[in-house]
Amino acid sequence: MAHNRFGLIISFFVLGVTACSGPIRPEGDWRMNQVKGRIVFVSDWNGKEEIFDMDTDGRGLRRLTTTKGGTGSWQPALSPEGTRIAFASDREGNSEIYVMSADGQAVERLTHTPDKEKTPAWSPDGKQIAFISQSGDERKIFSLRVMGFDGSNVRCLLQYTDRYVARPDWSPDGTKLVFSAGKKDDDDEWKWDIYVLDISSGTVRQVTRDSKVYYQACWSPDGTRFVFDSTHSDNWDIYVMDVDGSNVQRLTHYDGVDARPVWSPLGTSIAFHSHRDAGHSEIYVMDADGANMRRLTNSEEYAVHPDW
Repeated sequence: MAHNRFGLIISFFVLGVTACSGPIRPEGDWRMNQVKGRIVFVSDWNGKEEIFDMDTDGRGLRRLTTTKGGTGSWQPALSPEGTRIAFASDREGNSEIYVMSADGQAVERLTHTPDKEKTPAWSPDGKQIAFISQSGDERKIFSLRVMGFDGSNVRCLLQYTDRYVARPDWSPDGTKLVFSAGKKDDDDEWKWDIYVLDISSGTVRQVTRDSKVYYQACWSPDGTRFVFDSTHSDNWDIYVMDVDGSNVQRLTHYDGVDARPVWSPLGTSIAFHSHRDAGHSEIYVMDADGANMRRLTNSEEYAVHPDW
């Protein structure tokens, strides 16, 4: 399995941000995610990465994709109303963004460029999808873009050239995007921080600023907190903090890897993947305060990248 896929790693420049179009102003009635009774995730099937879903208690497992070409399908993102899934795949030779119905049918390709498109994220009203586009060979250029839910009206928000970025996620009111960005320091060690992009103005605010790694942030449904994975305590664990970077709280305590957290639609639970029991990644769910942890999957190879 390619490590970029479940780390969701791509590059873009944060300091000295370059805008590639005019500001994008959200339209329509923005609302918090509705309750959805399924969790989507990625696991191995016949040597390929495929998308599955299951009930929130781990029952009712279904395989949604069968990818004939390429290495698979990954990075699934459920639409706010729970009827569609956006995802990335190289099934036609290049990493592109696709959408399908929640039962795995009616697959449509949304992007058609020579660039590599990754990490789709639905806007709260389901009208737009944010994603990352990678272009260039020796000198790579990475763009944060937005398009309509049907692939129309693709617009570039920002371009980056000197660092990596992970997992854009929308604020509940649709006015901002949170992301993690990092690069190697002078000691050849990776340093990541969490940033927030204001979509209207194009300004970027840095949220975290110490020597630890802050990675893969996700906005809480009420807009007040981020959940993220971090080495804040010298190990990969799940944390929450207020959106201004204050009140950091550690939720998991495991010597291995706990990563890629995502809130439940009402903000009462958090799903993530962990190595804690099986020696490879499985999907877990816990209460928003870290209590009542339970394992949902029992895969032969791995289960990663939950979303609901």
